[in-house]
Amino acid sequence: MSYAPSAEATYRSVLSIKNFRLLVFGTATSETGDWLYNIALLVYIFDATGSAAWSARPPSAGCCPTRCCRRSAACSRTASSGSG
Repeated sequence: MSYAPSAEATYRSVLSIKNFRLLVFGTATSETGDWLYNIALLVYIFDATGSAAWSARPPSAGCCPTRCCRRSAACSRTASSGSG
């Protein structure tokens, strides 16, 4: 079977590729699991603490490592290139 690009790709032609179907199914399954994990974590925290404020912290804290790592990487590049 040839995978040469054609002039027009349709959903049917793309989904006819077995590896792509497996990739889409695996990604959808993984995303669903991540979503269910986050919901279960919030319910658990609310049940354990009884506080909506504590339940709101994990989603907001989830973005902090990404932002901090980007900021520290940018700072270290600036510091290393500026010295000399």
